[in-house]
Amino acid sequence: MHNSALINLNMLEACHRRNVKKIFYSSSACMYPEHNQLDPDNPNWAEDSAYPANPDSEYGWEKLFSEQIYLAFHRNYDMEVRMARFYNIFGPEGTWQDGREKVPIHYLGLDQLIKNKEVVGRHKDLEDLKYLKKAQERRAAT
Repeated sequence: MHNSALINLNMLEACHRRNVKKIFYSSSACMYPEHNQLDPDNPNWAEDSAYPANPDSEYGWEKLFSEQIYLAFHRNYDMEVRMARFYNIFGPEGTWQDGREKVPIHYLGLDQLIKNKEVVGRHKDLEDLKYLKKAQERRAAT
């Protein structure tokens, strides 16, 4: 949490000092309250459900904190801020061992995922899985 928060604070301060007027922040769906994510048939990703806050991990709290810092720079310094909340992004540079791997890599193995770039499931999971390149392409198109 400490390092991530400092990175975001330092990035915003550097942008402000250099008169940068636009910035993009990559957040995470982990910032939504834990109770929104418990029912696989009815996940709640609505914006008005984000508060009162109750993320399920420190990572989610840090993302929520950083979103607020970016919004503060928007208000205080007229910096245009765009945000997206990504979830389950995976790719060839991701963690793939030691128990910290993402779900698709854990179950299928890194080599198979990089080769196929597709995961087929029961369509009952709370979150879709997205290969990093596809997320980058979609973000660039907006």
